Amino acid sequence: MNDTAAVDSQSTELALSLDTRACRDCKWFWGPVTPYGPVSRFHLPTPLPPEVRRVLPILQRDQDWLTAKATEPGEIDPAILHGCRKAPIMTLGINPNLSAFYATPEASAFAYPRFEDPKSYAYYYRYRSVFQEKIDRTKVPGKLTPGNCLIAAHDGVVLAVERGQSHRWVQIRVRYADGHEQALDFAWDKDEVPSILAERGTPFAARDVLAGCLAVQPGTDLPLLATPTGYYLRFEQVLHRLSVLMDWPRTLRVGEDVAQGDLVACASPGWTNAAFDIPQDRIIASCAGSRRFILRQVLQSQPRVLILVGKSAFKMFCDHIPARPALRALTQRFSRTFELLRETAARPYYFEARSEGIDVRARVLCVPHFSYEDNYARRVRMPLATWQAFSAAHHADATTLIAGGRVDENAEEGVSIELEPDQGSLESRLSAQGLRELAAHFYDPVETIAGVLREEVRAGRLELDGERLKRTPGGCNFCKNDQWQFEEGCPYGSDTQRGVSDAESRRVAAELSRPAAAGPPASAVRVWRGTRRSGLTAEEFAQKLQTVFVPATVHMIQPLGLVGYLPTLLPEAGADIPSELALVFYRSQDSYAEAMKTATGKAYGALHGSIFEFAGQASRSDFPLFWQSEFLERQPYHLFVEPTDWQLGCTEVLVARIDPRGGRERLAARLHALRNQPPVDLDGYVFVVEGDLWLRWAHYGVPRAEVIAHAEADALVDVIHESRSRDFALSTDPTRTEPVPFTAGTTLNVRFERA
Repeated sequence: MNDTAAVDSQSTELALSLDTRACRDCKWFWGPVTPYGPVSRFHLPTPLPPEVRRVLPILQRDQDWLTAKATEPGEIDPAILHGCRKAPIMTLGINPNLSAFYATPEASAFAYPRFEDPKSYAYYYRYRSVFQEKIDRTKVPGKLTPGNCLIAAHDGVVLAVERGQSHRWVQIRVRYADGHEQALDFAWDKDEVPSILAERGTPFAARDVLAGCLAVQPGTDLPLLATPTGYYLRFEQVLHRLSVLMDWPRTLRVGEDVAQGDLVACASPGWTNAAFDIPQDRIIASCAGSRRFILRQVLQSQPRVLILVGKSAFKMFCDHIPARPALRALTQRFSRTFELLRETAARPYYFEARSEGIDVRARVLCVPHFSYEDNYARRVRMPLATWQAFSAAHHADATTLIAGGRVDENAEEGVSIELEPDQGSLESRLSAQGLRELAAHFYDPVETIAGVLREEVRAGRLELDGERLKRTPGGCNFCKNDQWQFEEGCPYGSDTQRGVSDAESRRVAAELSRPAAAGPPASAVRVWRGTRRSGLTAEEFAQKLQTVFVPATVHMIQPLGLVGYLPTLLPEAGADIPSELALVFYRSQDSYAEAMKTATGKAYGALHGSIFEFAGQASRSDFPLFWQSEFLERQPYHLFVEPTDWQLGCTEVLVARIDPRGGRERLAARLHALRNQPPVDLDGYVFVVEGDLWLRWAHYGVPRAEVIAHAEADALVDVIHESRSRDFALSTDPTRTEPVPFTAGTTLNVRFERA
């Protein structure tokens, strides 16, 4: 079978497995002379060995895994997502770590699978969790190739071991027993696997082998150990803390409840370190860009929570979804990972995509890199300049901390300070003001991430289903398809549901990779205020809106230029209060005018008369003007001139009465202040004054967790209604009927595919 055969008719998950394994696009990794390999490799004993799916206990030591067969050295296939594709939590790093690259005895023991067919490749990654494979050296003594060994001339101690980043070469610096120091070189051929036995600080005897090349014959039994990997283990701490917070049994685990993947599929010993000379832009352009491997996976998996590991991974992901500019803007506002952690934990940000079979709304969180344990220690963390300013303002406190060994000025992203507020004798010697300032920079990443997951549980987006978290919507045939079938199948029943075709995920991924349209002009919106027709009860009115009017707006007007629709059904609150409000967006004012000339447009206009009262202009819509300083009665205004896509992000609606004692003057002052210095992410603002009524819509480019306190508060005396828009996806196919959850007090952001 050709792994790269046409896959348009296949599911996304199947196509990704075949595509990724076969990819050799990046010649940096796959040229005639590869930069890092070869590495020790093995064949699984059978295509689907039961040991692969066996759940091992999480221990801080190696465990017996299985006995494989040694095969010839070579490169590592590109990797796909680890774990269940429909796990509700997904973490994404930059690329797999090539542990075997490092010049240490432990690194020399790492081995990697060589897959004989697509089935065993898919099976291995479906059940991969927090372990990495290592040769059991107690059962397979390290046999070295004769003639290419570095042998110690005298007794001594190893001072340092340094591997070249771009050549197959290691320098080992030693000090002999007589005090003489020497730098020893060792190199190997492109088809050899090095075994570096020297380790910094360890003694050796004369004639000991310091380095050599492994000589393991293909076909040899190879007992393998499962080695716990710090990067993958880090999230186990978060799952444990979540279970404690929710009083759940401790059954959640990485691989089943959390899937882990990377934006770049090929392994390297590092990424951001310039010494590795990796052509990052070229590789990213292929893997995350044109191939869009991980973006297609996100669209298929539809996670509830999407966790980007480290600022670099967060930026890489956001850079490749320019259609979601609000996420991309975060990387420009925050330069440090811990700042991004605090921001994305405090305020919900979402990655959203909707199409045929795709309905993704994933809470996005940026977290510190999993590889470094210190990143997850409870610490005060601040930039060096902030620490220097603190030291100048609180010299005695800084001196106390330094003398107590609490300050690390070489931590990642600045200064790290070990501090437990209100505990310990050292803390008691700090000033109250100094403690308060330090506490403002205190981070507990495990608690913070677990707290975000608890929020998602309370919101009903994460849910415990027996021992596992409930799977995400949509089908998945990764474990059972026409190419392979795993004996255990899908324990969650996802294979019985309709999934996402590869053609559709490719199409949506391509759309997300194009810069977002700026949205309609700020003036291209009809601001609707409608009053219920006399003779209709409130229940009848709501029922007609739900079943006829809201769906008809999309079905009739979307082909004529409708690009956004936000209706609000107000509760009964007085004769002068409209029954329904709406912002109805068009491509332009001319687009609206042309639409209303058509038979469909005229029919849509006539439809209003069946449920709305028009006598005395009780119901009306108008285009807004750009606000300067005055309020014309019943004339809508927009505050900002830039185009905004109101179908993304969220909208807050406010209906209130204006204070008769100078309220309009205070409103004018607040509007000028908002325009000159808008809050973060506020990019759209429409309002209208009708008598003493203030009707206002505020748009934020990023979805908000709760209604933001309105800036106009001191100009208002009575808040009648406030709401935050709820997304509702409505098919543009008029033959598909679906209930519209439009009830009193609700604002809907009706999401639909634009013409």
